[in-house]
Amino acid sequence: MHIEKYGIILSPLVADDIEMVRKWRNLPHVQAAMIFQETISAKMQEEWFKNLTENDRYFIISVNMHAIGAVHVKNIDWKAKSGEAGIFIGEEDYLKTMYPIAAVLAMMDTFFLDLKFDELTATVRNENTEILELNQQLGYEMVSSDERSAKLMVDRTSYLKSTEKLRALLCKM
Repeated sequence: MHIEKYGIILSPLVADDIEMVRKWRNLPHVQAAMIFQETISAKMQEEWFKNLTENDRYFIISVNMHAIGAVHVKNIDWKAKSGEAGIFIGEEDYLKTMYPIAAVLAMMDTFFLDLKFDELTATVRNENTEILELNQQLGYEMVSSDERSAKLMVDRTSYLKSTEKLRALLCKM
């Protein structure tokens, strides 16, 4: 499933992408935001990719045919219509642009509107306050936390209400 919306393209992750994703994932600015912060070897990345199932949907984010990062919904429960969402941007020049937000919204629109999901969760490091705030703007609410991270949840109604103006704005771009 390719997703084209809000000026970005989300393409399903394929084997040829995994080394690029691994390099991004090991960059200091990406690694610092992750729960798992160890350096990922090529062997670890290959094993991870081999273990993906129909319950994991990973996409490469592209802007003007240039790959900039990855977005996903993993641990999908197709019966409950739920999963865990996440994103990282490997290309630092795109971090402070609208493209990461556009990618998240395109992915969430697809899961909530097209696939009729009921809820998405996210796990965010507590010190990643910028991402915690962004998730709140997307309608997420904290459901639990520990000393390291917060678990957030958003349902379809909260997402659509919280992002109505932003999605309308992005449609005009």
